[in-house]
Amino acid sequence: PDTIRSEIARHYGRFDAVAVLTETNRREYEEILPGTRIVQIPNAVQKVDHERSTQHNPVVVAAGRLVPQKGFDLLIKAFAQVVEEHPEWQLRIFGHGPREALLRAQIEELGLSGNVSLMGRTDRLDEELAAASVYALSSRFEGLPMVMIEAMTHGLAVVAFDCPTGPRDVLTDGVDGLLVPPRDVDAMAAALRKVIADRRLRIELGAAAAALARGYAPDVVMPMWENLFAELTQGVRAGAR
Repeated sequence: PDTIRSEIARHYGRFDAVAVLTETNRREYEEILPGTRIVQIPNAVQKVDHERSTQHNPVVVAAGRLVPQKGFDLLIKAFAQVVEEHPEWQLRIFGHGPREALLRAQIEELGLSGNVSLMGRTDRLDEELAAASVYALSSRFEGLPMVMIEAMTHGLAVVAFDCPTGPRDVLTDGVDGLLVPPRDVDAMAAALRKVIADRRLRIELGAAAAALARGYAPDVVMPMWENLFAELTQGVRAGAR
């Protein structure tokens, strides 16, 4: 919003550095704060050496709060098209939230109760990801989509809306995932059908995704913060002389 943007422009220029999550964020902040140092440092996943998907199970996973931002209503509509060609495939959505009743009603209305499950919260998401073959990100907007990156560490094929701001900052379309136009239900359905019909493609996308996710490991991300703090501390010391 314009109010937040103006407040950022008013106050953030006093900082020695501003750290942001994505390259898109970095470019946006450089526009608002010319002359201020903007540093892109992503969040880290807990670990990158997870059990990999075998790409055999006919399961698509999505996860997040059951709120409009996450676009699960769009994903369920898209999955209705998927099951017309692939009735054995399942969509499992993990998370709780205020839209649960509406999403359950949508699943019933579309006749998808045998294919789409609202799984609630789980403490075993790593196991659920390893037991799936595809991760779907249907958000209307994102920051840095950490659950998607966790899915990548398991070698899942990712299909994501190219929403602001996260997915394109992580994925290269056709290399380590598939990006489709934001909120385009038909395009999401087509991309899901494409990876579901082609196990070799899922394996290739998943392997590339797992390799890319190594860039979000703690031993990669933490030194970025250490280097930033060291540089800022040296600058303060130099200025004090």
